[in-house]
Amino acid sequence: MTVLQGERVVLRPFRDAEFDVVWAGRTATSAAAALTFDRDEVRRRIRLSGDMTDWGLLLGIESEGRLVGEVQGYRSPMPAVFGIGIVLYEPADRGRGAGRDAVRAMVRHLFEEEAARRVEGGTTLDNVAMRRVFSGLGFVEEGILRRFLPGDDGEGADCVMYGMTKDDYRKASIQWI
Repeated sequence: MTVLQGERVVLRPFRDAEFDVVWAGRTATSAAAALTFDRDEVRRRIRLSGDMTDWGLLLGIESEGRLVGEVQGYRSPMPAVFGIGIVLYEPADRGRGAGRDAVRAMVRHLFEEEAARRVEGGTTLDNVAMRRVFSGLGFVEEGILRRFLPGDDGEGADCVMYGMTKDDYRKASIQWI
């Protein structure tokens, strides 16, 4: 079981009893739209959290003793390439450094323990906070995928893509300490 310690958060496997918190968090935020599965699939992923599976690694984000969200390093079809996804369930938990800390801890794990050669992530154009997280950690903005993300209007939302190579990580992680 994988447990990662950040400065402000602990990334850990979910507990079965946390299903209701996870379900409510995933359904309450549009950021989780791409992560929303049916109830059975969410239960299955909670049971598998903490272990690297064929689809990736899912961990709960605990801050100040509370489950506040989730982060995943998901496998790409390309070897040694991972995507990163994060959801903080409640608006009150955003903007306090937990998300940045969770992304940093997961990225470190993917490069150092899972032999990643590249980690990538994306967000909507208007998600300035997530864009700052990616840029601040040393990810490079690589372009916009038009209408890539699920959108409330059924047409999809544009996604700003960021990438970090192993060389980028080596340079950026020195500044993380």
